[in-house]
Amino acid sequence: ACNDPSELSLILSKLEQIKASYPKPVSMADLIVLGGCAAIEKASSSSSSSSSSSSIQVPFTPGRTDATQNNTDIKSFAVLEPKNDAFRNIKGTSTHELVDRAHFLSLSAPEMTVLIGGLRVLGANVSSSSNVGVLTDRVGVLTNDFFVNLMDCTDN
Repeated sequence: ACNDPSELSLILSKLEQIKASYPKPVSMADLIVLGGCAAIEKASSSSSSSSSSSSIQVPFTPGRTDATQNNTDIKSFAVLEPKNDAFRNIKGTSTHELVDRAHFLSLSAPEMTVLIGGLRVLGANVSSSSNVGVLTDRVGVLTNDFFVNLMDCTDN
């Protein structure tokens, strides 16, 4: 959604509704993180069999609720806004940008690889490349299909 304004506006409006109905003060940043946690839990539960309870539980700790938009110097944060997102398969992004973004996140090479594989099977590509590099028939389910199919050396 970060590179798709129409998708982002739908998500943000839903989060605003949740924020308005939440019984305690909660920041939009916390709701975005909580949404990510819920998405990972849902994707992992979709991949586990019905007899198994091996779904992932993602811990969530809320952050600051005192930082408001009025208290934020927007210009100072503009440099942090991504112009391209190499993790989501956007055309025009380079390997350098991918490694650079991974470095900002303090990811090791194996962690970056797992992140990319996870994003692909979850279908987190930008809409213009929605099926590029997905390597699964079960998009939206957190599986290791990306790696299995990437390493498959058979002619299919």
